Amino acid sequence: MASSDDIGGHWRLAFEHNYIGVADLKGKDVTLTISKIVRPELEMVKDGKRQKQRKLVFHFTELANRPEGQPRMLVCNRTNAATIAGLYGDVMDHWVGKRITLFPDMTVKAFGRPGGVRVREKIPAGKQQQARGGPSTPPTEEPPPPAAGPEGER
Repeated sequence: MASSDDIGGHWRLAFEHNYIGVADLKGKDVTLTISKIVRPELEMVKDGKRQKQRKLVFHFTELANRPEGQPRMLVCNRTNAATIAGLYGDVMDHWVGKRITLFPDMTVKAFGRPGGVRVREKIPAGKQQQARGGPSTPPTEEPPPPAAGPEGER
């Protein structure tokens, strides 16, 4: 039987962190519900230098009660934001309450190392929650056909 001092698995899991990374997915798809989207200023490393940048950060209903130091949020990059926009429309307020599936993509690099988190280009099965301030489905590009009037009229 393993004790709490035993170390195993991916090295990143041995350290406390608040943001979901490829190691947290453990090679599997994970479906989560977006509960909040914020854009805080985060300290990032770019070209070997630390600098503050505003980033999209997603909070998830299923991870809300995790203690500090366990991944609860996703720093959303441009690629993942574009994928979600393709699923639910361009208005981010409409994404709250929607489910997305994260998956490990070993063909990309994150922080100079292979492996990153991506969003599947498919709406997960299951009930979607109503987004605050918007419709539960993204607006369509085409207007609905006109309603038929009295017989013979259009």
